Amino acid sequence: VIQTGAQQVPAYSFGQTRTYSYWKLGPPLCSDATTARLSKIIGLAPMAFWGRWGTPMPRQEKIHTVVGKAIPVEKRADPTNEDVAAKLEEFIGAVKDLFERHRGENGYG
Repeated sequence: VIQTGAQQVPAYSFGQTRTYSYWKLGPPLCSDATTARLSKIIGLAPMAFWGRWGTPMPRQEKIHTVVGKAIPVEKRADPTNEDVAAKLEEFIGAVKDLFERHRGENGYG
């Protein structure tokens, strides 16, 4: 994003976590260390997810998405790690602010 100067637009979707259920490998079935080793070997987290009727199709749930103001980004061909970290922190702060401002009206009071 910094290399292109594209603005970042923070957004948060309330209700999205109800569209799927999931199961992930870990305690008490096996230790976190075993899960981490297996994840490293296969290149992904061992988990399963399902939605409507046990399929990959999401459940029908009310989802309310709130969108914040665009965050301007100064274009830099070679941004430093500090530049990236600062912009990431600003973006995360904006998403957290959206959640806090709108959580009550979306049942997360």
